[in-house]
Amino acid sequence: MRALVVGLGSIGRRHLGNIRTVEPDAEITVVRHARSDAPPPEGADRVVYTIEDAIALGPDVAFVCGPTSKHVQQAVALADAGAHLFVEKPLAADVAGAEAIVDAAARSGVSLIVGYNLRFLPSLQVLKRELESGSIGRPTSARAEVGQYLPDWRPGVDYRESNSARAELGGGIELELSHEIDYVGWLLGDAASVTAVLSKTSDLEIEGDDTAEIVSSMRSGALASIHLDMTQRATTRTCRIAGTAGTLLWDGIAGRVTRYLPDGGWTTLHDGDGDRNQMYVREAEHVFACARGTAAPVVGGGDGLRTVRIAAAARASSDEGRRINL
Repeated sequence: MRALVVGLGSIGRRHLGNIRTVEPDAEITVVRHARSDAPPPEGADRVVYTIEDAIALGPDVAFVCGPTSKHVQQAVALADAGAHLFVEKPLAADVAGAEAIVDAAARSGVSLIVGYNLRFLPSLQVLKRELESGSIGRPTSARAEVGQYLPDWRPGVDYRESNSARAELGGGIELELSHEIDYVGWLLGDAASVTAVLSKTSDLEIEGDDTAEIVSSMRSGALASIHLDMTQRATTRTCRIAGTAGTLLWDGIAGRVTRYLPDGGWTTLHDGDGDRNQMYVREAEHVFACARGTAAPVVGGGDGLRTVRIAAAARASSDEGRRINL
C-alpha cells in the first residue's frame, strides 16, 4: 500500500505515526512545502515538495492535512489521479470547495473520509447507541459546547500563525471548531435552519471571531444549541441531550456518559476513553479499510459537505442578522 501524507503540522505528524503503526509495510511519502536537507521524518520513506511529484509515485491513499485553504486543489488532484482520500476537517473553506472535492471523489470512484475523529471516540459512540436505543424517548433539545484557550492548542506553536488565527489559511471559528456541528448532525439528523451570532470577544491576536452561538432547528423537530469558543482557560467539551423520557450527558474531556431517568436518577454508562490517540488509530484503520473496499466511510464526503454548509449558514446568519433556511 502506497500512502501519502500532505502537510506535516501536528495533525500530519500524528497521522504519519499512526499510518506506520496500522500499516507497517506501507510505502509512505510526505509532501512538505518548505524544502530542507533534513532526512525524512520518522516513519516516512521519502519527502517530496509538490503534489505533482507525489502523484507521480502512484499513491493508493492520501491523507490531506495541510491548511484548509489548500484542500480543494490538493484533494481534487489526488482524487483525479485515483487516490483514496482522507481530508482533515473541515473538508473545505466554503461550500463550493467542499462540493468540488465530493464530486471529484465520486467521479473517480475513490473513497472519501473527513477527519471528524470524535466519531471514533468510545464515549461518543456510547452516547450515539444509547440515544438510538430510545431509553430517553424522543430527543427534544441538545446543547453542545466546546471551549479551549487558543494559545494552548498547539504547544510550541505561535497561535497567531495558525489556521485558527489567519483567515487566508481557511480558518474561522465555525470551521476550526466544527466537530460539534458534525456530531450534532450525526446524533440528531439534518438541520432545517440556522440562526447564529459570531463575535470577537477576547484580546487574542487573531483576524476572525473567537466565540460563536449557533442554534439549529432540526428536521426531527428537536432544537440544537452549539457553543464554540477559543477563549476558555478551563478546557470543556460537553453535550446534553434532553428527551421526552430522560436526559443524556456526555463529557468529552472525562470520556464519561451518564443518563438520567425519572425512576432511577443518574446512571454512569461509560467512564473513561483511555489513550485518546487510539481514536486516531481507529480512524486510520478505517481509512485503509475503505480504500480496500471492506468498509464504507463512517464520516463521508456528504457528512463533510453538510458541516461546511451549516458553518456557512452560521456565518451568513451572523453577518446578515437573520435565520438561514437550509
